[in-house]
Amino acid sequence: MTRKKLLSKKSKMTLEKLGRLTQQGFLGVEGRLTRVENNVRWMKNNFSELFTKLDKFIALYEKQEQELLVLGAQLC
Repeated sequence: MTRKKLLSKKSKMTLEKLGRLTQQGFLGVEGRLTRVENNVRWMKNNFSELFTKLDKFIALYEKQEQELLVLGAQLC
């Protein structure tokens, strides 16, 4: 084989390898992004439920506080 053909063959193999590595890198990034999206979706769903329960708890606390104020005023 001539030197030119050897260089051409080496370059082609390097480019193919680079192409495979790049594709694997993109697939890895895609997989990570999918996991991140799933985690964000889970957090949105669960935090929504948490905030709903927290709102109910605050409302209950405010009602109890008002009842204690009324009871305290009646005792005085």
